[in-house]
Amino acid sequence: MKKILILLLISNLSFAHEDKMIQKSYGNVSITTFASDYVEEMNKTLLVAQYAELLAKKLNYTGKIYLLFSEEQLKPSSITCWMDKEESSQANVINAMFRFKDFSIRGCMNVIENALINAKKIAKFKDKNFDIYNGSSSPMVIKVLETRLYRPNEINELEKPSLYSYYVEGGKYHLIRKERDKEEELSVLDNILDYQIISKDIVIVFTTFDELQIIQTKKPIIIEKITEVPNFYWPYNAHLIGDNKILFEFYWRSEQKNRMMIYYIEENLFVQSLDKVILSSLNDDKDYLLIVPNAFTPNNDLANESFKPITKGLKKIRLDIYDTWGSLIYSEKGDNLEGWDGKIKGEKADNGNYTYKVVGEKFDGINVEREGTFALVR
Repeated sequence: MKKILILLLISNLSFAHEDKMIQKSYGNVSITTFASDYVEEMNKTLLVAQYAELLAKKLNYTGKIYLLFSEEQLKPSSITCWMDKEESSQANVINAMFRFKDFSIRGCMNVIENALINAKKIAKFKDKNFDIYNGSSSPMVIKVLETRLYRPNEINELEKPSLYSYYVEGGKYHLIRKERDKEEELSVLDNILDYQIISKDIVIVFTTFDELQIIQTKKPIIIEKITEVPNFYWPYNAHLIGDNKILFEFYWRSEQKNRMMIYYIEENLFVQSLDKVILSSLNDDKDYLLIVPNAFTPNNDLANESFKPITKGLKKIRLDIYDTWGSLIYSEKGDNLEGWDGKIKGEKADNGNYTYKVVGEKFDGINVEREGTFALVR
């Protein structure tokens, strides 16, 4: 049955071959999630599956439950529920398919509860699933959602340092900082689409498609609105530049993939038109941006952990790194580089100066080159 469900989804998905997929099981609940990339929403689907297992126990439902989540951008969102028989045992199986870009855990639980309670007449609710999803929750669902569930750490591609995390309780997201077995609550939020750890003292939380919160240790929370973005969320790549600037790069699949933003920490200044500010001042009105840092610190403090150029308007970028004797120790090529982590054949490289060479192709086919030295400091 599970295979049939997956095939059904793939046959109806646009660009399904580009999607990422995860599959997990929690007791009698099995979940399959598709998305265009590994995104935090995948972890939220795992939380739904864990809550569904708790709900099934409360309702004494012992049959199989198959949940399927599919990211949807181009078509209207949809919810489909149905019941069939498991091939091996002929036992009843409840299926629920959610095709969303952004979704509510509470809404999903409303739909799942209705499917479990009305399993034998589930077809009657075919056109009412969205009303159920958006409706009030029953006391049973409210009780189940009072259970504290921590952010799953089961998807390798979404693994984050344990210093910052969150848990869900009572339908709210609680952002926490964990250090030396102590847990400190930093903020209580209605939603977390993603969060990125910038340094040991700074974390950025994306709460909606156009809002982010900059949370710093022992400082007021800064809330910023992002202007002129589509009404669905694409993940950002945010990282610290020096000690005072956070650079935001837009997702490579976004129609705004060439856009950048910068936040000046000390000045509390958020610049969203980085094109005009940086291209004119750093590249003499050239049609590309190439910034190469002069140092990085791969010491597990979550800041400046890799060495790579910051680019805009360049593709087919190649980064070569040489040691002091001129031997090539790292090479990477692509439109989006991961950068050097400061290791040579898996071993930590020594502190000191290294040489880099960056080559990138402008959109007119002309190559841009940059060479120089930088320091590795642990």
